[in-house]
Amino acid sequence: DASRAGRGCDARLRAAEAPARRQRLGLWAHSYYEVRNAADGASFAADGRFEVAEGRVASVRTSGGRVYVNFGRRWRDALSLSISEPALRRLGGRTALGLDPGAWLRVRGVVTRGPGGPAIRIDEAAQIERIAAPGAE
Repeated sequence: DASRAGRGCDARLRAAEAPARRQRLGLWAHSYYEVRNAADGASFAADGRFEVAEGRVASVRTSGGRVYVNFGRRWRDALSLSISEPALRRLGGRTALGLDPGAWLRVRGVVTRGPGGPAIRIDEAAQIERIAAPGAE
């Protein structure tokens, strides 16, 4: 099945990406591709820009058929993830994606800015990666 094949590719991509990011090789040498702090909403200035961000999940809430994963105590001041309930079921649920308060995540996707602050819409499990807390590696 194509989704299973994609997950294997995702793992290989992440394994290759991690040392390149740490050593600032290739595109990772440019500030444009810098991994952003998910708790700093002001760092997501451009609407429609693909971003990679990481941070600690502050809260998870459901409203209007969507699940919102917030990286800041004040959700308008930090990055949020937006996942439709059908997509969440298709992706295996909150636990499978590691969407628990206190979890550390690296996320990627196109940022949209609205009245609720910067957000990334999640459609694929590959957009979310559980990571160790800084200093825990």
